[in-house]
Amino acid sequence: QVARQDEDNFLLDLTPWSSQIRTYFMPHTEAMGPCYARALIQQELYKGEDFYFQVDSHLRFAKDWDVLCIEQLSLCDSSKPILTAYASSYSLPKDYRPGDLDRAILSPSKAVTILCADTFGDLNCDDPFLRIKTRVSRSNFGHVPPPSLFWTARFAFSSSRVVVEAPYDPKLEFLFFGEEIAMSARLWTHKWDFFNPTKVLAYHLGSRAHRHWFREVQTSPEQLQREKAAKHRVCGLLGIAWPTGSFHAAPPDPYGLGTARSLAEYESFIGVNFGAQTSTENSKNGGLSADVFPPQWAEESRERLMQAAQVNDVESWAGKGTAGRVLPPSGLASESHGVKKGPQSSQDVEKTRQISHLRIQALKAQLQSAIEHASDTHVLELELSHAFSAVGRTEAADV
Repeated sequence: QVARQDEDNFLLDLTPWSSQIRTYFMPHTEAMGPCYARALIQQELYKGEDFYFQVDSHLRFAKDWDVLCIEQLSLCDSSKPILTAYASSYSLPKDYRPGDLDRAILSPSKAVTILCADTFGDLNCDDPFLRIKTRVSRSNFGHVPPPSLFWTARFAFSSSRVVVEAPYDPKLEFLFFGEEIAMSARLWTHKWDFFNPTKVLAYHLGSRAHRHWFREVQTSPEQLQREKAAKHRVCGLLGIAWPTGSFHAAPPDPYGLGTARSLAEYESFIGVNFGAQTSTENSKNGGLSADVFPPQWAEESRERLMQAAQVNDVESWAGKGTAGRVLPPSGLASESHGVKKGPQSSQDVEKTRQISHLRIQALKAQLQSAIEHASDTHVLELELSHAFSAVGRTEAADV
């Protein structure tokens, strides 16, 4: 899904690998979201290979990723395993341009990440779907992938049988939220089991500042209606009532649930009730003990800081070239900072804020190192708490 005039998309000549790589080009103006694109890939490019590997386009891979994926998959305790994760991360300088000397900064963390239940969307705003997030674990699980409750579209490696048994639904046009939990339910009821990899296999670019987003071409009432129809389809699949109280039909085969296990069994397995929009602590811990995760307050503080950074960097969430053209999502600024927007901070306040943030980053790196080496973390956790408090006081000074 590219603009032919955008030369950034054609810097790599794939001709030498034409016998190994198949491509399918379509104008970006015809893009209809990730689900539609993934359905096209399965329909047009899959030719019966042994393995199926679905990833986001903006990933970089660890050395020997293919060998590691197969090794990790072989360690999974299931006849139908899927390795799935949000992967590690990398960043690019804001002034980086495709074709420049590579300046990617790969995350040094080797910690195992676990897929966990997050929050639900707003049922009254046509968004009743459960979000999935990743949490950093303190354990390496003996390098044997632990079971996962969920599946993510960002990174999923398995036998190619998955394409035949649970192919992507091409009717989920323009759908974004709802994709992962719908596929989680479909795959699990087809008796596929999910596992969190214990090795770093890839790095994900979270910021959208260096790429366009499909929402840019979703502008007509007809396109909005297609997204609504896709949401109806997922609601029917998961047995969720629409805000009006009506229920919609589930997708027909082969895009529905499997018959090996039921939807009710999946809800019980993950500790989530889709219709009532409730989730248990077990689901929020990814099916693992709470002891394998860092303190909850540290994770919540980190998330608030990340959201605050997004408010000031529109392109990171809205996509390349959107700075100055869009506003932050409703409520993001107030939720991120915890205070109402006030006057511009003084030079001293801004300097203090920057120093506090730098200290938090340094302490987080020390804490992660301590966790990886099984060292005592109590002092570092206390210092990190004080550093977050300093940020809070700085933000309050900016009211």
